[in-house]
Amino acid sequence: MRYLRLAADLGEPSLSDPDGGVSLDALGLSPALVEELGAWNAVYQPVVPADAEERMALRDLIASLDRRGRQIADKIGAELAPAKVDYYSEGLLRLLPDVAPEA
Repeated sequence: MRYLRLAADLGEPSLSDPDGGVSLDALGLSPALVEELGAWNAVYQPVVPADAEERMALRDLIASLDRRGRQIADKIGAELAPAKVDYYSEGLLRLLPDVAPEA
């Protein structure tokens, strides 16, 4: 099983494994998922350089982006199965736990 971590970052999203950064091109993700990932990261850009006070003002945006980021991480895991993709919230500066699937 492959283990990866997704996070928003300046310019391009960050996808890494325990050995370091991973090239999105090398993963062979579907073009639709690569496009979704890039669009999500683009919207996250104002949060990345924000300080703690600015992040408090952006908390609703961060929550929305983190929900979407967690979904994208799950999609990456499904496309690369067997793979486990953790999600790091750049807005909250911490790893977010997996979300249980809705019944």
